[in-house]
Amino acid sequence: MIVVPSDLPLLSTSLIEEVSDHVSRPAAVALVPATRDGGTNLLACRPVDAISPRFGPNSFQRHYAAARDAGIMPIVLASEDAGLDIDRSEDLAAFLSRPSATRSRAFLAHLDIEARLQGHSASRPASPHFQNA
Repeated sequence: MIVVPSDLPLLSTSLIEEVSDHVSRPAAVALVPATRDGGTNLLACRPVDAISPRFGPNSFQRHYAAARDAGIMPIVLASEDAGLDIDRSEDLAAFLSRPSATRSRAFLAHLDIEARLQGHSASRPASPHFQNA
């Protein structure tokens, strides 16, 4: 079983193939952590019920612990591309700052999201902690 959230615009087929290779043993768990928020951006396990999915806040640590509790040393695959998920406007900006020929990028360009994001950050009031005196 491979579980991939739908908000990973830079996920590659080569990473999916690599993950598949890592879970070819009779009992295996492979994880790709989110770069920013402690989440899990990809969970693979064999057999399908090796561990239960535990997505949500800090899911990476929960998935890792569940694998260890099941007697499986999880394989962690850090991936700058697959580590980027789109949860907030800052994530969109991070995605758009990377070159890619994805449909997601083309769609966001069609919507002129970069200009909208710049307008959004320019109109956002400064935090009181960072205002100039």
